[in-house]
Amino acid sequence: MNNEMLFDKQTALAKIGRRVRTLVAFSGVPKGTTGIVATADIAARHKLSDGTRIEFYYLAIRWELPSKPPVLVRDGNFTFIRTGRPLVDWFTKDEYERFLVEIDTIKT
Repeated sequence: MNNEMLFDKQTALAKIGRRVRTLVAFSGVPKGTTGIVATADIAARHKLSDGTRIEFYYLAIRWELPSKPPVLVRDGNFTFIRTGRPLVDWFTKDEYERFLVEIDTIKT
């Protein structure tokens, strides 16, 4: 993957906590759904000729979708509760800029 399609460390970390809205529907996420930049994950590391190390990042968006209610599941001799989990998708810089719009920030 071309590093120009990824976030540099400073930019990626600065986006954590921002709220976004999707401009398109995809993979269980309807158009207009909001989410939060939950984390930045390393996508690539490079060592330059002078020994400097640089990293490039994806951003993880945790979507604000209705959660499914817990379900009691029986499987043979076992019983357990299945709960809904937040849906998270990872975005390159290119995808973030094309498919999402920032709407505000979360105060922490």
